[in-house]
Amino acid sequence: GGGFVLVPGFLWLNRHMGMEESQAMLTAVATSMTTMIITAWVATRRHRRLGNVVLDLSRAMSWPLFFGAFAGAILATKVPVEILKTAFAAFCLYSGFRMLRTKHAEDLVEVAPVETIVLSSGDSSHLE
Repeated sequence: GGGFVLVPGFLWLNRHMGMEESQAMLTAVATSMTTMIITAWVATRRHRRLGNVVLDLSRAMSWPLFFGAFAGAILATKVPVEILKTAFAAFCLYSGFRMLRTKHAEDLVEVAPVETIVLSSGDSSHLE
């Protein structure tokens, strides 16, 4: 996604602006996440208006995602910057190799049929 381009770009920019190395990576990730949050918020509003959002499922997913993001943010302040940079680089390489080996985008992610998602949220009114 955008983080593959934005984080290295922001990291380069932060370094060239004279930012201390220990802050450059954290600021790059935080800036990238901010752009993604804004984009996701706008897209979610639009898809909700179009009726493409299953609210029960969204609510069920929101708390685990919130706590995971909060825990990740705390962890990021405790882990040395070099480890964060190495982990990010390893993730980018892994994702890149996986994309190169995959012929079809559908093979990258297992997608459940819409009916399964809607039924698992307890709301079957969309199926009629």
